[in-house]
Amino acid sequence: MYNFVSGRNKVDLHNDYRALFQHNLDRKWDKMVLACPSLAGAMLPGMTATKLLVAKFRKLVDVYLHYTNYVNRLTPHDKAIVNKAAQDVFNIKSFTKKIAMFLDNPINQYEVHNCVYCDSTKVSVFYHHNRSVRRFEIEHVLDKGSCPLVALSLYNLVPACSICNGPALKGTN
Repeated sequence: MYNFVSGRNKVDLHNDYRALFQHNLDRKWDKMVLACPSLAGAMLPGMTATKLLVAKFRKLVDVYLHYTNYVNRLTPHDKAIVNKAAQDVFNIKSFTKKIAMFLDNPINQYEVHNCVYCDSTKVSVFYHHNRSVRRFEIEHVLDKGSCPLVALSLYNLVPACSICNGPALKGTN
């Protein structure tokens, strides 16, 4: 699978990635489960919100399948409620800039080369007026719309150019 490849020590990398999410995701998840009890069954047994941040891709697939199977058995109304609750916990929009800065940070030793879709567009970071400019977007392998639980997972992220990841080509697929 194509992903962001880092030459950095995995333990340090994972600890620094978890640190981006200064609020406690597990506590936020538990609060949301109290507010929406049907959300409890959406999480894979033994998995926590914090563990999801750096879970291996194979585990993310298990989480994705468990979640989608669970919500597809719910009524449309309950499915919408569970999806909304999960999206509130794993809100990618509030963390996109932090995640991009993490991937751009030289200390993390990421090797970002080409777009995952076209493989021809070089994705990189360059500096303009002492400001980092990112020439790639963060794309999700496992659809965050179908399973919000994987929206913040480090190993669900891949680089894409803005053309391939844009609405004209990819749209919402």
